[in-house]
Amino acid sequence: WQKPGVGGAGSGPVNIYGLVDTHQPGEPDIDKTDVQESDQIGLTSFQYFTPAGAINMAANENMWSRITPGLFDVPASVVNNTATHGEDGDFIMGSGYFPMPAGHTERFSLALGFGDNLPQTIKTKQIAQLIYDANYNFPQPPNKPTLTTVPGDGKVTLYWDRVAEKTIDKTTHKIEFEGYKIYKGTDPDFTDALQITDGTGAKIFYSPLYQCDLVDGITGYFQSSPTLYSLTNGAPYFLGNDTGIQNYYVDKNVTNGRTYYYAVVAYTKGESQFDIFPSENTHYISKDVTGTITTDINTAAVVPNAPTLGYVPPPSGIQLTRSSGVSSATPYFEVINPYAVQDSTYNVTFTDSLVSGVPIAYAYSVTNAGNGSKMLSNVKLLPSNGYVFDGVRLSIDTSFQNVNSIIMDTLTSGWNHPSKMNLTAIPSQVNFPSLNLLGIRYPRDYKFVFDNTYKDSSNTLSSVLGTNAPPVKLTNFKVYDVTNPNNPIRVQYAFTETLNKKLDTLSNFDQVFLSDPTGTELSWKVLFIGTDSSNVPQAGDSLTITFTKPFSSKDEFTLTTAGPKTDASSLQAQLDKIRAVPNPYVVTDVFEQSLPSTIRGRGQRVIDFINLPPKCSIKIFTSSGDLVRTLEQNGDINNGSVTWDLRSSEGLDIAFGVYFYVVEVPNSSAKKIGKLAIIK
Repeated sequence: WQKPGVGGAGSGPVNIYGLVDTHQPGEPDIDKTDVQESDQIGLTSFQYFTPAGAINMAANENMWSRITPGLFDVPASVVNNTATHGEDGDFIMGSGYFPMPAGHTERFSLALGFGDNLPQTIKTKQIAQLIYDANYNFPQPPNKPTLTTVPGDGKVTLYWDRVAEKTIDKTTHKIEFEGYKIYKGTDPDFTDALQITDGTGAKIFYSPLYQCDLVDGITGYFQSSPTLYSLTNGAPYFLGNDTGIQNYYVDKNVTNGRTYYYAVVAYTKGESQFDIFPSENTHYISKDVTGTITTDINTAAVVPNAPTLGYVPPPSGIQLTRSSGVSSATPYFEVINPYAVQDSTYNVTFTDSLVSGVPIAYAYSVTNAGNGSKMLSNVKLLPSNGYVFDGVRLSIDTSFQNVNSIIMDTLTSGWNHPSKMNLTAIPSQVNFPSLNLLGIRYPRDYKFVFDNTYKDSSNTLSSVLGTNAPPVKLTNFKVYDVTNPNNPIRVQYAFTETLNKKLDTLSNFDQVFLSDPTGTELSWKVLFIGTDSSNVPQAGDSLTITFTKPFSSKDEFTLTTAGPKTDASSLQAQLDKIRAVPNPYVVTDVFEQSLPSTIRGRGQRVIDFINLPPKCSIKIFTSSGDLVRTLEQNGDINNGSVTWDLRSSEGLDIAFGVYFYVVEVPNSSAKKIGKLAIIK
């Protein structure tokens, strides 16, 4: 049946049907909610009447007669189940009979399906049936991320938290998160972003400004089953390109002074085999008649603008200062939100675990050194997508956070006397499969120190190698662990010679097996390659072999941040940057915010004065010298703009014409005089 209209306006078809579970005796799950065994009675009576309120709903006898099974009645405006015109009314419907003993509670489900036409209405009914058959258990989108936006000079920075990435779906009991999309609009409804259509040509999806997704092999468009493809009218849903997750974005395609609307939505991967379409967060922004904007946690309205004159941004892109540890990489910090940066010092520490005998950090913590408060606690190490705290984030090189990434550092390894005739050292992990022996890839630095006498000796390392241990040999070199150069530690080593040349000192194809100081753990084998004419190491020679080192709990760093400031000494030289925009002002401009579509009127009228000092006054005069309005800059160093609503100090709309403005800085002779035109 098609409803003729709602509220006097024409509308599309409405399909109304009932689903009642009566749990008849003999059913396996009697007296339990079990949609698979419910009795879907549907509508057994229906009456649509006009005008609305024409029937007294409080008259029980009359109402009983109208819901008695078999009564179906519609107005004359409905011909062959098709509404010929719109009209307002009410309807009464019934489903029955079914037994209902005294004191018994019965569950029932009812769906009202809408559509632009009858086929679309029937499709809505099919979708409602699927939802019911699933007992209302269907996957939900991830939890909404909390969005923070930072207006800048010709840019807007967005960053958000990671709650969506940890959301466990209550139906599948899995993390279904796949990625993020950013939508951008110049109105609260994002109408300029609503671009993606389904197979019928209806616009149903927003075109993202930016999208990122997990590196998990799930790419391209979601592949719907034939049933789901039909129900969604062939709607395409792009899952991403395995770009990797990024929790921030900088939009540089903006105009200072104009309002932009953003939404960050998280979406799921969907499940084709279970007819589960990808699901994403809703996004909500509204603007009322007064111009007040209401947003959700994942949406924002932003006006980019230049900061005040003399603005000195917080330092960014600076390496942290090492307090302890020997990791190969040093983190640095970058400013994401200059408004939130504090004059503070922070301590950065790491949490590690043993991986194949090597301590490797998997998380880090940040503590405010001044008050001891934890800014971040054991958060996951991320290479370039760090967590934001007090407006900054750490960028941490995680290239070495894998045991197989511990290799010789060729830039810092070598002989103290470089020569083409020196032996080449090639380290590798000790590996004796027959002994079930695999060395530990110690991230340490070693130094071979040579002499002219053979008063040193190798070690058997029999506690490790057993009967396969090489014999002790007199040698002319010692080996030290110099990871801490201020505290070298002598290590034990085994020495084997393959060729009977230059015995007891290093030569071509000789091998040195490095152990720890106790001789109970093997790590690296160093193979020496050369020729018969290679240099023979002697007193004064040394060879350093360094290995890359992951972050571990022994690494600690400090960072010091400074908030934004102003340089008062440069104000006078920069006053020429002050502008009135738009200038000339013509009728209306993109800077202005229009009223909602439901409200009539032209909306606000504004001119912005930009690049202002932190504290100043803007006096606006007519061409004849009469003072029209005085505006004040409130001292916010992050925003160097003040808006004029084109009204006088009495609240009256100003006339079209030429006006002059004077910007004055208190306690200073600094002054800027400008002219602006308002054109009808």
